[in-house]
Amino acid sequence: MSIMTANRMGRSAIAIILVIALLLTGTFAWQSMHQQALNQAIGTTLPGGRLHDDFEVLGGNFGEWIWQQGVEANKDVYIENFRNIQRFGAPTTAAFATEQALLEYMYAAGVPGIEYTPNPDTASPDPGTFAVVGTVPSATHPILAIGTAGAVPATWRAYVERPAQNIYVRIQLFEYMEFGANARLHGDPHHYPAPWLGPDGSSTGVTANNAARSVSSLAPGAERHDVTTWTLREWNNYSADTLLFRNYFTWFLGGQKQFMPTFNRDRQSYEADVKGDAVAHIRNDHPLGTGEVINETIRRVDNAVVRPNAAPGVGVYPAGAGTHNFFVGQTTWSAHAKFDDNGNHSVTTLPITHTAQPTLNAEVIYMADWYAEDFSGVTATSRETFVGWILDTDGWAYWSQPLRGGEATGLLLDRIQLTGDPEDTWYYAIHIESEMATARYARATFEHDWTSRGEYLVNWLVNYTPDTGAGGATLTIPGVGGTFTYNDVEWRVLYEDGAGNRLIITEQVHMPGTPYNLTNVYTRLGESHARTVLNNWWGPNVTGELRAAAVPALNVENDVRYTDWHLGWWEEQGPDGMSAPGTGTVAENGSNALFILSISEVNTYFADDAARVTNYHWWTRSSGIPLDAHVTIVVGHQGVIGAQPADAVEMLFIYEGALILANGLRPALWINV
Repeated sequence: MSIMTANRMGRSAIAIILVIALLLTGTFAWQSMHQQALNQAIGTTLPGGRLHDDFEVLGGNFGEWIWQQGVEANKDVYIENFRNIQRFGAPTTAAFATEQALLEYMYAAGVPGIEYTPNPDTASPDPGTFAVVGTVPSATHPILAIGTAGAVPATWRAYVERPAQNIYVRIQLFEYMEFGANARLHGDPHHYPAPWLGPDGSSTGVTANNAARSVSSLAPGAERHDVTTWTLREWNNYSADTLLFRNYFTWFLGGQKQFMPTFNRDRQSYEADVKGDAVAHIRNDHPLGTGEVINETIRRVDNAVVRPNAAPGVGVYPAGAGTHNFFVGQTTWSAHAKFDDNGNHSVTTLPITHTAQPTLNAEVIYMADWYAEDFSGVTATSRETFVGWILDTDGWAYWSQPLRGGEATGLLLDRIQLTGDPEDTWYYAIHIESEMATARYARATFEHDWTSRGEYLVNWLVNYTPDTGAGGATLTIPGVGGTFTYNDVEWRVLYEDGAGNRLIITEQVHMPGTPYNLTNVYTRLGESHARTVLNNWWGPNVTGELRAAAVPALNVENDVRYTDWHLGWWEEQGPDGMSAPGTGTVAENGSNALFILSISEVNTYFADDAARVTNYHWWTRSSGIPLDAHVTIVVGHQGVIGAQPADAVEMLFIYEGALILANGLRPALWINV
């Protein structure tokens, strides 16, 4: 296996366009443009992935007087799975005149990281004091910033980091190169408009096609303004067109680096996180959204304008942020953050501070070697232990593991070196396509363009088992805590009884916007609206071998209202709340098999609140307070248990932006394999 890899500390990848021009005088200029739009997953919840494009500033005008044969520049390209931001305080919730009032509200809502000291004077109306614990945000202290909001000093706000789902990513790169007197940087209005403006997009009237500009492309038939004509970067089995580019540039792949987590936490944003001489959002086919502003840290907003640096450590990154080791010395940075506020583009009114962290380290391997389990060229010894990029024959590079929230992939592209010696003015560009999805939507996102081995890899990554009906593939169920995907539904194994029976639950919440019942009275599961919804969900989702493995569930119709007033209603004691596997025939509509958990089961089978976190809030079948009016729900983004009216379709006592319409079901099932 002959893959050129980097030996520096690392990189991660997604989507960029690089541009290089060699002037007739023999000097060079290089510029990096905005990423190709991130191809987000299908579904109601977008995955939080962000491209980082860290491009070294070699000198003025994109290093025009520096570039020559043998020169290389840092070009760190990687993907981060960022965590979204939740706002407390107006306009998302009521206005709070004091910090204590805001903290008291957040404490009641179950936000971690708040310490409560009760007032020893029990007769006083003052409940006590609330304080933020710690200064560095973490899983147990997710508060990013708290303070007065903008020009209204009496209005307090807080910004809290929310968990993120695992995502799966792949990228594909395309190259373009041209020669001729007008092969210039795209920002020069006298020679060439931006390639995405089209043949007549220049204000000067100069057309953009190659013939009108008197240039010739390296690959026959390629046009600079049309990326669909560019040449796919093939990792092996090179075509003639692909080999042409090897005469001029050497790419270095793999590795890792110290990076600064993105301040663009907006899941709806297509804007890359760019540094150094990389250029901010300028693509017309994926412009900034309505109400969206340019990320505060971005230095270049187009090819000519460089935004001035803010005060040290606040706002715009300096030119040096494009180098490989900048964040080794600069370990923290503060800026206002972009975030998705209930479907709207928003920016925090308070600056938040991030701390640099390492990306994952990336090795690089060909798909054929990964498929054959030949790891002789890397340090890993198995598919499970290999961490890096898997290069397929169709040009797609797959990240080998689920990318967890807060992580960044290792580097796909580390740096590029000019190894050839062009004899004319030239322009070079790289266009990168990226796709990312959560486990549930990985197949739907990638299946439009994959090889048979690419499909095998995706199935392996998400533990997918194809539903082929009777006599089909064997259903493979992992141990307790493991997940598997069947019929495009991801399941988690909660418990195994030693007799072959396993309790499984869907990894995500389904049917968001579903009330437990249509009237606000306590109702056992079998008589509830949730029962009807579960029966309808069973048919298209529990099929084939999974349906054959299902067994009846016992005790799910027990009265699970709590009886001991000395215990918290959120603890629900006693065996009545525990389902069990039965024997016999499962009903055609699954009504005696598919169910939802009780509070007792939630507390028994999940290690802590963090283990219960999901994309939406989810109903249990247990009552809350009062006994005849409520059922309980698990708060999706926190994992805590709260009481709800039975006919509620949204979270009423916590206002949390994008997930406010969030009540749904996590179907559970006993199976025997």
